[in-house]
Formats: sequence, structure tokens, C-alpha cells
Amino acid sequence: VSKATVYSHFHDKQALFNALIEQLVEKKFRTIFGTSDMHVLEGNPNIVLRQLANRMLDAGMNDPQFLDFMRLLVGESGRFPELARTFVRNIEATTFKALVEYLKTCKKDLKLVDTEATARIFVGALVHYTIVQKMLHGADILPMERDRLIDNIMLAIVR
Repeated sequence: VSKATVYSHFHDKQALFNALIEQLVEKKFRTIFGTSDMHVLEGNPNIVLRQLANRMLDAGMNDPQFLDFMRLLVGESGRFPELARTFVRNIEATTFKALVEYLKTCKKDLKLVDTEATARIFVGALVHYTIVQKMLHGADILPMERDRLIDNIMLAIVR
């Protein structure tokens, strides 16, 4: 389409990128959870968190377009901080919020002190793994088997 057509739908480049980010996050949420419903996590934490970790890794590591988008987003976040904030806000409103809410329902059984910190540890380990193994091409430098990582995340959270 022409620039005029694009700008008739979006006020400026930032609005266009914001719409792309919102769409990407929503698509990834549906890929990970299989639905757009925020209350999709329920059941045994050992099973639910393990399945969630696998789906998150599948969604992040097996999508070259997503990896390229993340490289671009990180690389341009200094020049366009609002785009990075939009991405974080959308992640916070979807995937992260669903995980925190689920952990709150399991807080007593799992003996969690801080569900938000636990969610950050869970997501952070998976994001770090994806960044090092795929985005930075470090699988041969810092090898880690996916199952080993997930098993140890589970040991840290589900005692």
C-alpha cells in the first residue's frame, strides 16, 4: 500500500509500530495460552508451569520473525523508548499478568513469598535462555539443554 493509505489509518510511525506491537503480543499470548482469556492457567503447578515454560520457549525460539522483531526492538529502544515501553506494557497486561494471577492462586501451596518476583524469575530465565541461545547465537558457547533449564526452574518454584 502507499504511504498515504498507511497514514490514513495511523497518525504516525509510532502509532503504526504501537499497533504492530499490540498485535504481536496478542498473537504470542494466544500461541502460548491457546486463547485470549486471561484466566487460562489452572491446575497442578508442576504441570501448568512446565507446559507454560515449553510453550513460551516454543513461541519465542521457533519464530524467526519474532526473533528479528525482538532484535530490532532492543536495538532501537534507545532511539524509540516509547515503543519499548509499549511492548513492556502489553506484555505486562497479558502474559505476565496471567502468570502472576495464577501464582497467587498457588501461593499457599507453593509457599511463595512474592508472586510477582517469582513470575519475573520464571519469565526472566526463559527470556535469558532465548536471548543467549537464539538471538545471540550462543548455543555452542553457553550450551544448556532446554529440559535441564525447565527442570531447574521447576525445582526452584515447585518444592
